[in-house]
Amino acid sequence: MKTEKEILGIIRKKRISKSLSQNEFSEQIGLSQSAYSKLENGTTSLTIQQLNAILIALDIPQEELFVSDDLEKRKNFRNLLKMSEELIEFKENKIKNLEVELEKLRNKKAPLD
Repeated sequence: MKTEKEILGIIRKKRISKSLSQNEFSEQIGLSQSAYSKLENGTTSLTIQQLNAILIALDIPQEELFVSDDLEKRKNFRNLLKMSEELIEFKENKIKNLEVELEKLRNKKAPLD
């Protein structure tokens, strides 16, 4: 289940994507702009009735608020892990190349005893 902050973020993004100001949207759902602002910012809690009115007005399916983003998080984690492995491999190759160059320099500049 998503956190309240995530739910409020979804609501805000959807409202903005529909080019609605807080004032315009609050009128649609029967709230003052001030009351809606407090809801959207998490200052006051949503009632079930308010949440339902918001979901209907913004055409947000209820499932969207309750389905976890675990799959997306796992996908992002796998991508991050792959990138980390590639970076490690790149750095290891860079180190090997520098070691070869260092050895060449040492062999060129053999001490004169």
